[in-house]
Amino acid sequence: RSTALLEEAIATAGPGRDRAHIRFRLASISWLDMRRVRGLAEQALKEAAGDADLVASIHEHLAWVGIYRGDLAFATAHAAASLEQYGDISEDAVKADSLATFGMVEFLIGRPAEDFMSKAVRRQEIATQRRPGSEATVYTSARACHGLQLLWSGRLDAAREVLHQELSEYESRGRYVVRDELHCYLAELECRAGNWDAAGGHAQEAVEIGADSGHIRGRGQMLFPRALLSALRGDIESARADTDEGLGISLANEDFLSASCNRAVLGFLELSLSLPSRALEHLAPVLSFLRTMDAAEPGIIPCVPDAVEALVSLGKLAEADQLIGGLEHQGTRLRRPWAIAAGARCRGLLLAAQRRLPAARSALEQALAAHGEVRQPFELGRTLLIKGEVERRAKQKRAARSS
Repeated sequence: RSTALLEEAIATAGPGRDRAHIRFRLASISWLDMRRVRGLAEQALKEAAGDADLVASIHEHLAWVGIYRGDLAFATAHAAASLEQYGDISEDAVKADSLATFGMVEFLIGRPAEDFMSKAVRRQEIATQRRPGSEATVYTSARACHGLQLLWSGRLDAAREVLHQELSEYESRGRYVVRDELHCYLAELECRAGNWDAAGGHAQEAVEIGADSGHIRGRGQMLFPRALLSALRGDIESARADTDEGLGISLANEDFLSASCNRAVLGFLELSLSLPSRALEHLAPVLSFLRTMDAAEPGIIPCVPDAVEALVSLGKLAEADQLIGGLEHQGTRLRRPWAIAAGARCRGLLLAAQRRLPAARSALEQALAAHGEVRQPFELGRTLLIKGEVERRAKQKRAARSS
């Protein structure tokens, strides 16, 4: 009904800043339909000149369109254009959004973003104190952006604290309808942390909020963490049902980030069922998306180890080696313990396939050392399993049994 009212208002409004405001508001409730958000935002931008708050907000929305579509050059240009308005912006909430989105782009391309995120969260807090009843200007708040960065960089305890803090803030302000996004992030976080019951609670809450509120455009993103948990638990039919629906919605929305997340779940599922060829059918488009996006962060969609396992199983060792090299480089450059551990595990798997068992065991020992900095028990289990297989092949039965 709100969409219909806004469309009616656009049709009756004359050219100018008022119509730009209405178009921007319609764009802001149209996530995650990227084609729709981009079209409305670009139309609004043509009539927004002279209103720094509106211009900054529109560019900020377009930056997020770039992120979800995997176009970081587009995202960078619009994030920078939003921040250029900073000195003329009157609303603290808009300043917070502009800083946070610029910080998100900096994070994705591998540059330090903590200062931007700290300033953005502080601006968000000031805005809330001055106008506690005001509606947020964006779907993803500054603190939520920071929590997502912490999740992707593998700092799970810090991410959990930040996201729960923001969830409490949403609830205290009555922002119940948009809690689904935070529950999605928390569900994925707890999947990575091995707290699967907690993950299930967050995943189901996200889906139910979306259904109750009618936020059907975001269902592709909302179904992904529930599908991920089902795949981890071996609930094959539930995982397939959620990923099939989530993938279809995401592709229709041109939301290639969420589409890739759903495809990664399908790839992991097929790998778990010992179907490496089918796993690669799902993982190849995800790897292509990540190459096109060219993000520095390895933990956005952590599917490279699955692709490596599938490639090694099929004897495609040169392709596996190339993927491992990229993962090792990202992990070392940004000091991401998960990527370092997973890269060493993959290196050990490849060396074992090349019959270089002593070198494989050494790489797997390095992986175990790196796992000491990562609270992801499922990932540790995968490394121990491969270590045990290598030890068995080396006739070290007691060590293999222990692993």
